[in-house]
Amino acid sequence: MSNLVIGKHYPTREKIVEIACILMRKKGFHATTLDDILKELGMSKGSFFYYFKSKEALGYAVIERFRERLMNFTDLSLGQVNKSPMERLNLHFENLINDFSQHQCPTGCPFGMLAQELSERHPGFRLRLAEIFDEFSGLWQKLLEEAKAMGELYEAVDCKALADFIVGDLQGALLLMKTTQDVNRLKRHLFHTRDYLTSLRAY
Repeated sequence: MSNLVIGKHYPTREKIVEIACILMRKKGFHATTLDDILKELGMSKGSFFYYFKSKEALGYAVIERFRERLMNFTDLSLGQVNKSPMERLNLHFENLINDFSQHQCPTGCPFGMLAQELSERHPGFRLRLAEIFDEFSGLWQKLLEEAKAMGELYEAVDCKALADFIVGDLQGALLLMKTTQDVNRLKRHLFHTRDYLTSLRAY
């Protein structure tokens, strides 16, 4: 979730993706030029095109890298199968709060940023980003359904609707954080959302 760090021993393709992730998260896809990326890497265009056929191909690689990082972060909590579903839910929010407390990085969610920029201009990117949002909503839905099956969640809760709410709620909170440049605003929002979800416990 924090800013990417370039290792000096990374393979060249990895360095290109990591630099692109950093620049595109700060400036967006269109405002980040190939020249920007090549300047950071000290690389020629010929060398770049050996690894990627186009800036668009690099864009897809950037999206997949952000997805991989977010999946790994999410697995730190939702993957704790030794904990109950609601314990995993609370742990995820604690991890989010701790992560933003440590890094103080009000840059927002890369998926939300790219979706806002590219959805109307690039159907391919829009569809891939929509798939990723659905994937994470599906993870939450699975967790909530497990919680309901174990009697941790009220039977009346619509797990799919609540999962979609969680994803949309987090995206909105991240957008407000980026707009206000106030990490504490996001942290307050996360506390409130966590408390609301905890209130849906059946016991």
